[in-house]
Amino acid sequence: MSKLFRVMVAAGLIAVMLTAWNVASVWAATPPEPIYGTADVDGDYGEWNLSNDFFANMYQGGDPNKDILSKLYLRYDCSTETLYALVRAEDDVDIEAFKSEEHWIRIDENKKVDDTDGDDGTPPDFAWIARSGDYAQGWEASAPLAPGIYTLNVHTQVYERIGEKHEDDQTSAVKNRAIDLLINCGQLTCERGDMVGAATLVRTGKTVSWDITNTSSHPLIIESIELNWPSGNGKLITVKLDGITIFNQERDPTSTKIDSGWTGSLADRTIEAGTGGGGGLWALAAASNTETLELVFQNQAGDPTLTEPYFIAVWCFGEGCYDEVGEEAKPTAVTLSTFAARSSAGGLASPLWLGLAGLTLAAGSLFWVKRRAR
Repeated sequence: MSKLFRVMVAAGLIAVMLTAWNVASVWAATPPEPIYGTADVDGDYGEWNLSNDFFANMYQGGDPNKDILSKLYLRYDCSTETLYALVRAEDDVDIEAFKSEEHWIRIDENKKVDDTDGDDGTPPDFAWIARSGDYAQGWEASAPLAPGIYTLNVHTQVYERIGEKHEDDQTSAVKNRAIDLLINCGQLTCERGDMVGAATLVRTGKTVSWDITNTSSHPLIIESIELNWPSGNGKLITVKLDGITIFNQERDPTSTKIDSGWTGSLADRTIEAGTGGGGGLWALAAASNTETLELVFQNQAGDPTLTEPYFIAVWCFGEGCYDEVGEEAKPTAVTLSTFAARSSAGGLASPLWLGLAGLTLAAGSLFWVKRRAR
């Protein structure tokens, strides 16, 4: 098989591969948003839909490997910027209503509401559900909160019932005492063109870096990443955004899709908007923000080959909100002087070599970076 033919076949394979990536890519997840609506904090949860409003399980000690002791339901009213919550104990579990300041909601480690808040119709509000003496079946609460990206912790103190007796005093909290909360209200939309990646990749040691710019006025949240890399790099070890690890599960070469198993919070994989301000060219610069996506491999980040290119595609939450970049080996044209030299050395007629001067052979020493049309 001639070198020229191999080059043509390899180029075709790369084109098919990149096209297939685009066709196969689908939204694999949904952001952790509450149902948008209102509720009445009055101790009667009849207006709540226990299917649609469900947000998270609450585990013993916040440990997802232990029993589910209660459940969390959320709503959010965009017009008043109010978060509403319902916490209900599981069967054979009672909430310890007699324990003060043990039933609360924290946003980014800041307490927003607890059982000591009254119920006067102005958030923060708190009300017990079916309280009988020292115990209750649950509670409702409300708290003022602007749209944004947050870390949520909800906590309540419970007793597990064995027969007619309360035998086991436990804490019930959301997974690892910190889960993501995104409140959108149409302010965090993401459209094609909001995210613009650099036209080139940077390879340094075991790391491949790609700068991504948020040109919009709102944060962009990474939903998924698709990758392809040369086998010589070995396994993908870590993915970072602006120096913060967002994924640290090893993936075998030479391709992968990351859409779950993220490390850290939703905020860690958010490309923030620009700060704005100023005028003229400064206003344009300040209106955008660039952060660096880093891929750390097992071995030195080597050169791409004709059959093993680099390819990165990043999707953010929002219809058509993505960008991509590729780097693959570029065939190098052979010059007329090279043909003439080969003619003398190889004994072939010079006219034959000159006739082949328009052909391209794979050299493997030069590379090109190609930004695919969006």
